Amino acid sequence: MNISVSTKISISSSDSMRTRYILAAVFGLSLASLNTPAFAQLGATGELHVSGWSDPMLDADSEGDSINGVAELWWDKNWGIRSARRESTFDALEDESSEHLSIDLKRRFFSPLDQAYLALGAGWESIDLVDGESSSGLRLTAEGRFGLGDVFYLYGQTSWLPELDDTGTRSNLAGQEFEAGFRYDPAPSMSIRLGFRSFRLDYDQAGESNSTQSNGVILGAGFNW
Repeated sequence: MNISVSTKISISSSDSMRTRYILAAVFGLSLASLNTPAFAQLGATGELHVSGWSDPMLDADSEGDSINGVAELWWDKNWGIRSARRESTFDALEDESSEHLSIDLKRRFFSPLDQAYLALGAGWESIDLVDGESSSGLRLTAEGRFGLGDVFYLYGQTSWLPELDDTGTRSNLAGQEFEAGFRYDPAPSMSIRLGFRSFRLDYDQAGESNSTQSNGVILGAGFNW
């Protein structure tokens, strides 16, 4: 399978809506796979989870809390697609909340056990910044999970956005995201997550190199099948 993605496409409001439609489609497919014979024949599994994110280092007046959501679908044991909506609050961007919309196609390359795997993927991410500015670009991902028994897991995910669109007075934008944490499955179809998420945005402005970072704690729950 060949995947060709241009890293220099300016995102407009219609592009942002299109991204939302794609995320909604993945969400719908995940729901449709519940107890559906057609998806069962493909060996499809899915997960939907919602989490709260909070940056304890921000001022009380800052928009430092948000609700994030992820829909994920795996088929044929090795191929997966994930859509996500997250938020970050960058101190260099007036401590205002920035929305991240992303979609990834992934493949498991190493999965010695059902409770453990390593996957690589590629996708697209759009970021709404401040004052109506937005940027988008190619997104490369790596993620893994390791089981500690039958109901406890360690998980980690990192993403690299090597070249985002210029926006406003900022140019040469690039991003890095990291998330890691602990997952507990109290029931076969339920999960609880506690973790840490960080997103760093690098850019040039007024002839200088700058970077801003958003860090926060994640607490969420979801269901899987």
